[in-house]
Amino acid sequence: MQESNINKKEIYNSIIKNVSSFPALSTVVGEVCSVCQNQNSTIPDLVKVIEKDPGIMIDILRIANSPIYGFTREISSIHQAISLFGMGTIKGFVISSVVRKNVKFNLEPYGITINSYLDTCREFNRFLIEIFKSADSKLKEVIFPASFLMASGILMLANEAAKLENNTEFMNSIKESNSFIEIEDQYLGVNSISVTAILFEHWNFESALINAIKGINQEEQNGFSAPLKLALKCISLHKKYTKEQEMDAKAYIEQSGLKIDLAVFDNFINKQNNLA
Repeated sequence: MQESNINKKEIYNSIIKNVSSFPALSTVVGEVCSVCQNQNSTIPDLVKVIEKDPGIMIDILRIANSPIYGFTREISSIHQAISLFGMGTIKGFVISSVVRKNVKFNLEPYGITINSYLDTCREFNRFLIEIFKSADSKLKEVIFPASFLMASGILMLANEAAKLENNTEFMNSIKESNSFIEIEDQYLGVNSISVTAILFEHWNFESALINAIKGINQEEQNGFSAPLKLALKCISLHKKYTKEQEMDAKAYIEQSGLKIDLAVFDNFINKQNNLA
């Protein structure tokens, strides 16, 4: 690998500077987080908050009706979307919508478009919804929104990758790899998971969400981080559910002690490969 004309310390400092300059997010995000954290909140409570921002409403319905989720009927209302996905996932949709509108990005260095990036985020989410549908509600309340958001750092790192002298080599490595975060670490000295955590700390998001994302990069994942890392084992930006990824994921399940139904996991992976 050739040396870049930007050293890794400069990249990290650039990210910190850019994050520090970001304005506060829409007040709707704070209200959505508050509603979702309140155990006494109802679906109508969340609908009222989301309806304050028509742009977010449109984004949620667009995401909810993505073919990835496979609903046969159109989801036509926010109430219906919340009923189907749950408050946690809808919170992830809201935050993602606002983050994308606040971060300037060019995803060409990753060899993807904004639509393919969003497809990957949806796939992380769909995977965990299927594999952990019988899990404890407290776990789902964290990992479902986190799964949709954990790659948000890509939106920032793409700008740094574009400055690399060997950016074509970076893009080709991303395309060939089963793990985009490993390639980010190699070329940039930081990965999009870490950048997501930095971004969310700046916006004062709830500690459970930040710690779940932070934990992905730690040697011993916490109970919220391990499912997210499993999703990253199965899905990358240009590959998903390959035999190699499946084997890596199963090794991780055993090593981490993740409590999941392996029959559900196998059936899901087999179904995706049969559809490919």
